[in-house]
Amino acid sequence: MVMKRLCKKKNILSRAAFSLVELLVVLLIVLVIAALAVGFLPNSRRRSILQAEAIALAYRIEQAKSLAQTLKQGNRPTTEYRLRFNSTSRSYTPEVYENDSTLALTDRWKPAQAISRTAITLNARISYGFPAGANTPQYGPPPTAITMALPIVARGGTATIPELRFNSRGFPVEWSDASATPPTLPRETNNEVYLTDGREFFAVTVNVLGRIEVWAYTPAPLAIWVKISS
Repeated sequence: MVMKRLCKKKNILSRAAFSLVELLVVLLIVLVIAALAVGFLPNSRRRSILQAEAIALAYRIEQAKSLAQTLKQGNRPTTEYRLRFNSTSRSYTPEVYENDSTLALTDRWKPAQAISRTAITLNARISYGFPAGANTPQYGPPPTAITMALPIVARGGTATIPELRFNSRGFPVEWSDASATPPTLPRETNNEVYLTDGREFFAVTVNVLGRIEVWAYTPAPLAIWVKISS
């Protein structure tokens, strides 16, 4: 009877324990998962930084649009807001048009202090850039490789400055001269800014009605833009 009990107890213990091979398999699985996580985390962090930069840009564009609409109310003069983009310095500058006849036309664009007193510089790892071979989020294939699809206005007779303007109705508009009075021509297409960290791409678009959207690019084999915010 005692022997039977001992044998039964031994069998139970042997079934409850793990063999060395089983432990090695579990350890191998854990190591593989850890290796994948280590490779994924830096990519995830880089993408998060780029996405945050795109959303911040979209927020400031929304600010410019809202301020342009607000300033047409009451007795305040109709005015415009714009963001001017500089690909060399990787920055953009919010500005407001002061409808003051005592100022020269070139002096009427002032820093939009309600948005930022100074130019806003992109994260050190981010620049303006468009994925090679991709379509634009809204308008199909671009005519050429682009970093931004924005109205280009003359400045100083030679240099050009990409910009995005809003009129007092909150619609994107364009003008041929940076020093001219506020424009009235609607900007119907290609109101787009593209950001990249060298691997990932995000876009901020504004349609003719002023709708602002943020997109993320999914590379080949899909090669499509996925809307992540509007």
